[in-house]
Amino acid sequence: MKSLTAVISIAALTLPISAVAQDMPNTTTKVLAQPATAQNQDSPLVRAAKATGRLGKKPTNVITNETLVRTGGHFTTTTINNPLPPASASQATNAAPTETAMRAKAEADAYAKREAAKKQRQLSNAAADYYGESVEERVNDPAMQEHVMNQITSTQPQTVAPTKPPER
Repeated sequence: MKSLTAVISIAALTLPISAVAQDMPNTTTKVLAQPATAQNQDSPLVRAAKATGRLGKKPTNVITNETLVRTGGHFTTTTINNPLPPASASQATNAAPTETAMRAKAEADAYAKREAAKKQRQLSNAAADYYGESVEERVNDPAMQEHVMNQITSTQPQTVAPTKPPER
């Protein structure tokens, strides 16, 4: 029993190796030229930066506040902060909601409600399909259906007869 297990294990382990050996091409010719190895190709900007030869050099002129003071550079500092000008009247009126903006917001709200109702309807239809139910709003009673058909096709005005309260 142990030998059978050992043979099966060896066969199972050698199958992947034999599959790899079958994928190798069976050629007897020698390849004289090796394909060129892919080298890192630098972008034109990197090649230009390398061509300048500045990689190992120390910068000669660093601009700081001290060098600007010594060389007579022009810079100013201030401690006075001027306040911003007030908003113009046209900007103030644009900030107030106008009638068209309110109407657009109402239309957007109505559209959002319609879309939500549509999605809810689709969800209920999908649930009904899943459970094998009918999503149509109808009554399966044939007498009710016939009554509705008679009401739709009749040309006479419908009158409702008053009902009597039950006598005691």
